[in-house]
Amino acid sequence: MPIKTQALVIKVTDVGENDRLLTLLTKDYGIVKAFASNAKRLTNKYNSATSALCYSDFTLREVKGSYRVSDAVLSHSFFKIGGDIKKLALGQYFCEVAETLSPPDSESEIMLRLVLNSFYYINSEKIDLTLLKAIFELRALSISGYMPDLSACGLCGNIDENEMYFYADDGILVCKKCREENDNGIYLDSTLLTAMRYIIYTKFEKLFSFEIPNEKEQRLSKVTERFLIAQTEKRFKTLDFYYSII
Repeated sequence: MPIKTQALVIKVTDVGENDRLLTLLTKDYGIVKAFASNAKRLTNKYNSATSALCYSDFTLREVKGSYRVSDAVLSHSFFKIGGDIKKLALGQYFCEVAETLSPPDSESEIMLRLVLNSFYYINSEKIDLTLLKAIFELRALSISGYMPDLSACGLCGNIDENEMYFYADDGILVCKKCREENDNGIYLDSTLLTAMRYIIYTKFEKLFSFEIPNEKEQRLSKVTERFLIAQTEKRFKTLDFYYSII
């Protein structure tokens, strides 16, 4: 029986001369891989809807254990991102992170919403890309079951400190009194601590509406990136490519 879902095409792999294998971040079924026959032909009605970084309404049917696209209607494309190699690299990184954190056969509406909104801000240039990267990484982890505990010191429960040390492997804070000398805790001043708490605890509608000084953005991005890599135990090829660009 066909299934219908809204999805973002996060990866396209060419198959033969005319076919495509799509990796879809779907609203209802998590990550789905589907074949699109003849989709590479410019005259094919699915050509645009099955292109990378396109958000479309899909109808999929299961054939011998794999999905095939039986209909696809373009809803929105993010082709403009491809006009700037730096933006494209960041967008591809967001897609790889989403694929890593979104299991198949599970509802992924919130992750899909996060990626789509992040793409909007990549295009709009309303947020510096370094800050946007940090917001995406930490929020994506939080909605995927990797939310860190930033409410208080994870050892003594102290909530009054404005400066803490963050432990990426455990996802906890430790205050100055509890921290051991020369350990691997990441120092967070009050600005970084407040920013991280905002990213994971605020309502989605307000997620992208804050600013921090430029010099703090770089530091925040390194902290959230380190947390992502620690929790996923993965090095992202698209992240390496992004750094090779910037």
